[in-house]
Amino acid sequence: MIEVSNLVKTYPVNHRKELTAVGGVSFSIREGETLALVGESGSGKSTVGRCLLRLIEPTSGDVRYRGKSITGLSRRQLRPLRQELQIVFQDPYSAIDPRMTIEAFLAEPMQVHGWARPDIAVRVTELLVTVDLGPELAGRYPHELSGGQRQRVVIARALALRPRLLVLDEPVAALDVSIQAGIMRLLSRLQRDQGLSYLFIAHDLAVVRQLSHRVAVMHRGLIVETGAAKDVYTFPRHPYTRALLSAIPMPDPRLERQRKRIVLSGDPPDPADRIEGCAFRSRCWKSEEDCSKEEPTLTAYDTPTLVACHHPETEPAGIGAESRS
Repeated sequence: MIEVSNLVKTYPVNHRKELTAVGGVSFSIREGETLALVGESGSGKSTVGRCLLRLIEPTSGDVRYRGKSITGLSRRQLRPLRQELQIVFQDPYSAIDPRMTIEAFLAEPMQVHGWARPDIAVRVTELLVTVDLGPELAGRYPHELSGGQRQRVVIARALALRPRLLVLDEPVAALDVSIQAGIMRLLSRLQRDQGLSYLFIAHDLAVVRQLSHRVAVMHRGLIVETGAAKDVYTFPRHPYTRALLSAIPMPDPRLERQRKRIVLSGDPPDPADRIEGCAFRSRCWKSEEDCSKEEPTLTAYDTPTLVACHHPETEPAGIGAESRS
């Protein structure tokens, strides 16, 4: 459905320096599939999602939807595609105009695309029911709803025009854990019932574990490991992926007390600094001399995942078995 090739996004810092938010990312998403894009804050995940939808313009690279490049399309040419490609933002409190009723908020995209008023009214009720909200909420304002209800309304609006792909930009990060579970169940049901494809952006690998078919781990604007979700979770090859996975708490209190996390030393490098070789080497316990000379590229070693590391992990067991500091 979607194919992203060598996507780059840079921002000027001053007349001599620029910040590379995304440094050349490639991936694809199939019909009915969830690709989880995971990484720390500042890794470039949200920028990728916004470039994919042309909410911000990529510096270079190509995005193809159903085989057709959308990178060079004008705003007018993009307008029909907006019905098929939608986004759900992280913060449900800022995503809804506080001056609009829920009905007006849900109706707006349909009005923009020329739907008839009776059809809009029917669709608004249908959308509220689809996201497990009562039709009586249509006349309320955002401040009258809880955070979980607001996020369901935001999801309903993204569904209004019957899209085929949703970019989910940290859709549960601002919600309580109990509310997160309900939203994740809703997203899973919507995908199953409507055949939706998801680009699920998250900083927490635990959040996307049950929903993702494939995972791509981002660090400093690049994908450093990607593969089927079961392979990335059971045999992570990149040290950065192992560190992220070690942060997932275990539900068994006894095992949680025994668990040793991989603690990375130092802070992530400044995105505006140019780094020779591997950008993760200053925080990596496997770093050797060759890591400072050449940037690693995604490579298939002897496992199904692709990993960008000169010295990938060789043992599938022992995530979090040692503390790295």
